[in-house]
Amino acid sequence: MATTLRVTLLNWRDIRNPLAGGAEVHIWEVFSRLALRGWKIAAISAGFDAACRSERVDGIDVHRCGGPYSYSLCLPLAYRKLLGQDPPDIVVDFLNKLPLFAPWYAKRPVVCFAHHLFGGDAASGEVGAAAGLVVRSLEALIPLVYKNTYFLVGSQSTVNELVARGIRAKMITIIPYGVDIEKYYPGPKSPNPFLLYVGRVKRYKGIDHLIRLVPSLLQRFPQLEVHIAGKGDALPELQDLARKLPVERNVTFHGFVSEAEKRALYQQAWATFFLSCKEGFGLTVAEAALCMTPTVAYNVPGLCDAVTDQTTGLLVPYGDTEQLEAAISLILEDGSKRHELAGAAFQRYSARSWETVADQMAGTLVELARRGDDQDDGNGEIPF
Repeated sequence: MATTLRVTLLNWRDIRNPLAGGAEVHIWEVFSRLALRGWKIAAISAGFDAACRSERVDGIDVHRCGGPYSYSLCLPLAYRKLLGQDPPDIVVDFLNKLPLFAPWYAKRPVVCFAHHLFGGDAASGEVGAAAGLVVRSLEALIPLVYKNTYFLVGSQSTVNELVARGIRAKMITIIPYGVDIEKYYPGPKSPNPFLLYVGRVKRYKGIDHLIRLVPSLLQRFPQLEVHIAGKGDALPELQDLARKLPVERNVTFHGFVSEAEKRALYQQAWATFFLSCKEGFGLTVAEAALCMTPTVAYNVPGLCDAVTDQTTGLLVPYGDTEQLEAAISLILEDGSKRHELAGAAFQRYSARSWETVADQMAGTLVELARRGDDQDDGNGEIPF
């Protein structure tokens, strides 16, 4: 088996999609590095307004089909049209919110990278009961469709989720997420208490939990600033909530920010907060850590992997706003504790570069592609 491969990536969004998030950053940080090493990387993702049907982005050949709702239906035909006569060495199916079921149609060795399972409850809270039912129905098929597929994951929480759904533990390998250790670094802190959220502004991210605490926090920290960087469909209702409380003078909504602006916010912040009901990991936790900024988060799958409680940040039970306020108060008023957490968070992530992650990914994919070639039964089915 060659040490460079032809790889096809299947993911709902590519890095140029306006809705691209941490999952897409992960893909591009890892696979653009492999492209620089001579790997032939292609990606098939959903189209979006004004998107080219095909283009090269950072060494990755991006092909787009369908749209945000029709992508999964269009994907099997698009895959066969593009690659039916010249299949790749291995296909990476990214399980990000909803499964794409590549083992049914790819007819090549398939490995599934699972960030996390969305879960019907999370989907219901985000877009309604009907969507939650769809998610539950599709996720119920994962043990059947991916029964003989190797999984790659970024955290132990996702291992636990998959095993609970019937995936064998021996079929799962952890490749930890990385962080850009050159892009993020410490800088001057704000003179005022400064809390920061960076990411997509969605209901399931729990941003409203903190905003509702601001009136109480202001009694102890009258100079408190809360900054929310990112865009998403929950933004109008959060802005309305800040007006009604009223705390709009203390809560700043930045919308989309550039990389330089994001770094400056991380550097100024005393702590970041991450209050999702679940995550695959939490890339912003690592980015903030390199800027000497610890995180307060809910103790939920993914975030409990990204934050070590009382060591690199503080974890509180999901939805317990009383404990959340106590944790935030502690980190704002105890400078010694805050500095201790920040230092440990920096140490944890300062050696976790994307280059290291790319090395791990390369070695794993070469091995899995070799196993697939060795076991191909001649009918295109790869009995992983």
